[in-house]
Amino acid sequence: MNLLYVGDNRNRSNWGCRATSIALRQLLDNEFNVSQVIYGNYIAFDIKAGLGENITYNHNRFYKRYYRRITNLLFKKQTFFQTRVNFSENSNDYLTLDFNKNLHEFLKYQGKNENVDFIHNAVLGCDAIVVNGEGSFIFSNPPRRDTLFFLLLADLAKHFGKKIYFVNGMISDCPRTGKNEIIFEYTTQKFIESSFVSVRDKESFNYLKSANLDLNCKYIPDALFSWFRYFRDNQYPKIINGDFLIPFPEQESYFGKLDLSKPYICVGGSSLAAWDKEKAIPRYIELVNTLKNIGINIVLVQSCGGDGFLRQVGLSTNIPIVPVETPILLAATVLANAQLFISGRYHPSIMASLGGTPCIFLGSNSHKTRSLQDVLEYQNVVEFSAYPPLQECQEILKMAQEILEEGEERRNKITTVVKKLALEAEILTNFIK
Repeated sequence: MNLLYVGDNRNRSNWGCRATSIALRQLLDNEFNVSQVIYGNYIAFDIKAGLGENITYNHNRFYKRYYRRITNLLFKKQTFFQTRVNFSENSNDYLTLDFNKNLHEFLKYQGKNENVDFIHNAVLGCDAIVVNGEGSFIFSNPPRRDTLFFLLLADLAKHFGKKIYFVNGMISDCPRTGKNEIIFEYTTQKFIESSFVSVRDKESFNYLKSANLDLNCKYIPDALFSWFRYFRDNQYPKIINGDFLIPFPEQESYFGKLDLSKPYICVGGSSLAAWDKEKAIPRYIELVNTLKNIGINIVLVQSCGGDGFLRQVGLSTNIPIVPVETPILLAATVLANAQLFISGRYHPSIMASLGGTPCIFLGSNSHKTRSLQDVLEYQNVVEFSAYPPLQECQEILKMAQEILEEGEERRNKITTVVKKLALEAEILTNFIK
């Protein structure tokens, strides 16, 4: 069966997007022919301010040329096309809350717009569409652009009589803006029309179940758990000299800073804290300074472009950082070898767990750092603030000390659970048929 794989996010500035996208693609490749891919940056960024005829656009050249500018401007909360109207406000945008109009406008430009033709031909040329849901179905106000794009894909699938599968995702309200009822209603309608839906955690499954939908849905652990094969039996590489992690272009400031020859703990950012960096910086400085009382080396990990505030935290606390551009398996190896990982990031916590590294979870942009603890079978589910105040920093310190005292016993428990989850993740392809 020829598949169109939609939402391969390996070319986005995010460890989790990169890792789980690759892991899912590997699972699909084991059973199917992935004949075409729509990558995540194609979906998420403002490619053109609306549709127009005869647009000439080389996606790969554009992305390579402007990648850093895009990520830098996203970090600074600026709009990429500063001389144009915001994409979401453009009346000529093909992704709006008028779903019937979206499909009509999209089809109207078939044969007149290269971007439309690429998507149109990819859908026509496949037997089925597999959508990598990840965190796209957080029902926020305003709606996420990737959510709208996936809903359009579902309408295109129905229009052309193609099967569509929504997999490897989560379902959640937005803790910042509340539940977008319009998006929720239309998403569940598209889920019902789809061939199969898999969610990566039990809380997402129960969320859909509580809506009493006639839905072919199953909880299947995140595809990233299948990467346990890289880390089983402690046969994965252990990096001693952090210089070997330095990505292109090799900044002089990175050399000689990261020593991984001694035990260390990792501290990452949060998908919620990334929204308010000015608020996050002093809180993470205090967290890091508090953790210094443990007496173990600390390593900051910037697992997403949005966690760029950790660079300032590193400068203020004299703590080295593993940059977001680090090759993904090396990044996972750093986390898998840590004594402890503290963050509000979902997939990096899975990456740590692949090596048995215990995690302390901070808040995130959804229920994911809470529900992941249930997936990992943590006995006590605890989620600290994404902006931990002094009292919580001290509580995190106490919990960290207790976890470290458990040593290998704790790590072995995590590894046993992850081994089981890896096998469960691999059954996903059984439901694509």
